[in-house]
Formats: sequence, structure tokens, C-alpha cells
Amino acid sequence: MKYLCALDNIENQDFIKKMSGTYNLDEHLVSLLYSRGINTQEKLGKFLSPGLNDLYDPFLFENMQAVVEQMRLDDIEEDPSLEDEVFECSCCGKTKCLAGSIQYGKYRLCNDCVLLAETGFAIGKFKNADELIKAMEDTRLEEMCEFIKLEEKREIN
Repeated sequence: MKYLCALDNIENQDFIKKMSGTYNLDEHLVSLLYSRGINTQEKLGKFLSPGLNDLYDPFLFENMQAVVEQMRLDDIEEDPSLEDEVFECSCCGKTKCLAGSIQYGKYRLCNDCVLLAETGFAIGKFKNADELIKAMEDTRLEEMCEFIKLEEKREIN
């Protein structure tokens, strides 16, 4: 299970009931949105009826992909041995090529996670690398489980 939402434990039941009535929404939906940080009438209104300025740049992701791919290619051009050097990504937990990776404070992120990080920072999903690392915890744990399974198979064979 990726997420656990305790819908009955929200402390602000008055808000939930009021917003449920105001916007004609099920209380469980309002409760879920509240638990995800949409906890004021202004935020709920903006979430339900976003304006043009609230939309993300549709070319943002495409531009980010090009930028991180160019970083990887530049690293390889500068030092071809980087293509063969690997490390364990602090974000996804996978063993990845060092080329195109970036150090964010105490975390080293692979090229794929750099794309996630920069896109997340640009759209305001994450404020810093710590938030990204926390959000990717399930992915890292799944990767560790896969690694353990592969090691057990190797030992059996």
C-alpha cells in the first residue's frame, strides 16, 4: 500500500462539513483533500476551479528532459569513463550511471531523478531535495526488495 489516509482522524470536521456543503462535495473527498494540504476555502476553490495562471507550462517537462539528457552527454564528453562508473541513487535506490547525476546537498541523484527533482521544484511539488527523497521512499524500498530477490536467486543457482 503506497498511501494510508486516516479520513476519520481529521481534526477540523467543521471545515469539512462546511466545504462539503459549499461546493456540493462528499465529505470523504473534502477530508482527503484536507489531508493533502488543501485545507482552506481559498485553496479548495483554487483546486476545484483553477485559473489560467494556475496551470503549469505544458513544455516544462519536455524542456527538462532535454536539459538533463544534455547534462549526461556533456559529462560523457568531458570524461568518457563516467559512462562506466555507477553509484546508488539516493532518490530511487537504483544503481545508475554517474554521468548526468547531480549532488543535491548530501544526496546524489541519477539522471532520471534529476529530471523528477527539477520538474518537481519548477512546479512547486517539492521545496528541497529532502522532500523529494521522502516522497520517493516507497520506490527506494521496492528497489531494495528487488535487489534482495535477485541476490537470493543468485545464491540458489
